[in-house]
Amino acid sequence: MRFPFPEPPARARIWQGMFPTETPTRGLDFKKLSRLNVSGGSIHNITLNAAFIAAGAGEPVMMKHLLESTKNEYVKTDRILTDIEVKGWV
Repeated sequence: MRFPFPEPPARARIWQGMFPTETPTRGLDFKKLSRLNVSGGSIHNITLNAAFIAAGAGEPVMMKHLLESTKNEYVKTDRILTDIEVKGWV
C-alpha cells in the first residue's frame, strides 16, 4: 500500500502526535519541524532517536536533540539536509 507524501501542514500534525504527553519536551516548534521534507516513517525514527539522545543527556527533548537525530536520519537515508529545512532550529 502506498501513502501520499505529507505536505507541511500534515507533517506538523504528525510531529505533534509523536510525543506522548508524559515525554518531557521544551521549546519544540512544529511549524519549523514541518519544513523537513520527510515521510511519517522518518518523523517517527527522528523523534524516537531524539528522545533517546535527550534521555541520555538527562534533558527534555528539545530542538537541538531533533536536529542531531535528523542529521543521523539523513545520513542513514543518503540525503542532504538543507539549511532551509533546519533554519532557526537552535
